Amino acid sequence: MRRGASRRASREASRRDRKASRDGRKASRERHADVTISGAPVSLASLTRTLFTNAAVLDAQRGELLGDQAVLVEDERIVEVGDTAQIRASEEDRSFDLGGRTLMPGLIDCHVHVTAASANLASQSEWSPMYLAARASVILSGMLQRGFTTVRDAAGADFGLAMAVEEGLFAGPRLIFGGRALSQTGGHADGRSRGRTALEPGYSYTDLGSVCDGVDQL
Repeated sequence: MRRGASRRASREASRRDRKASRDGRKASRERHADVTISGAPVSLASLTRTLFTNAAVLDAQRGELLGDQAVLVEDERIVEVGDTAQIRASEEDRSFDLGGRTLMPGLIDCHVHVTAASANLASQSEWSPMYLAARASVILSGMLQRGFTTVRDAAGADFGLAMAVEEGLFAGPRLIFGGRALSQTGGHADGRSRGRTALEPGYSYTDLGSVCDGVDQL
């Protein structure tokens, strides 16, 4: 009886955890749809239609930055772009005057290292994983502030950082991770000094890569 009750309690706790994770992901999606107008955050996820007026918009085909443009967003998708005088909001729409600021989609960087928190990667391999995560959160926040909404980490980040961003624990762009880089002993992923080469390969939990000497060690 006690074992059955324990299993039921475990299943119930697991269900609560899954629900909390789903709620966190939903909140994160809404957070990624937020914009800031004059310092006040506005969630596009809760709006049906939003009109941004008096914006500078880049015409990528002609290579020109066009002024006094309007961008109409419906259900988080851009549906119309044109002169401010030609696109009007209805009474139900939200409208924001950008005052001539540049409006553009989020940037994507396909090669980053969000855990490269020090130029001395060898010393970084001695850090605490929790300390590295704290440093990575600062890097991620800076990327988001510079306009990047999606980044691809080529080595270093793992699913834990991606989950932290997705659940809104860290402010940052969507994180696509590739795991650790691989290199041979003495290569760019081997931060050990000569006195530590006798240790098992990949002893560090905070390095960007792991030592892999040949196919058999993959």
